Amino acid sequence: MTDYEELGELLAPGRPVECLPSFDVLYNETRDAWLRRFSTVDHIDSKAATVLALDGVFIGGLFAILAEGTIFQPIACTFLRLFLSLWVVLGVFSLIVSLVLALLAFWPREWTDLVEPQVVCEEQLDKPEEETRKQLLMNWIDAHNRNWTIITCKARLLKRSKAALVAAMVLFAVFIICYVVVLAVGGV
Repeated sequence: MTDYEELGELLAPGRPVECLPSFDVLYNETRDAWLRRFSTVDHIDSKAATVLALDGVFIGGLFAILAEGTIFQPIACTFLRLFLSLWVVLGVFSLIVSLVLALLAFWPREWTDLVEPQVVCEEQLDKPEEETRKQLLMNWIDAHNRNWTIITCKARLLKRSKAALVAAMVLFAVFIICYVVVLAVGGV
């Protein structure tokens, strides 16, 4: 017998709440946790939107710089041009990976709702308050278990997106340093 089945037996209809001394505490804490879940999702989505904005700024800046086509003209050596181009290509690839992962983290998911109003009215309206509260507690637990997988997936995607963005920033910093050094040496 699983823990969920044991909990179902404890909360079985007809069993008085007086037999469950911590029922009110569990009910209230579960309700509060359910309400806090929305702030967690909003927090992840706002971070994903920030990463998307930073990706957009970097991509826009790159296109503005590279659109002129004159950035590599001061460099005479083909090998150095290829070397510097490699850093730009790797940076753009990291930006694209970051952008895709941030979009996936931001993308809406199908959430398990707590209750459907019509179902509750049909099934629980004529039941005693204790049984309705027990059923709500079971619904909260079930919805939490289903939605937690989505929340952790969104957080994992956001973490990887931020890592790709940092990698792109490092690659572009290396490109800028190499570019300045090559220009300081005289374009070789």
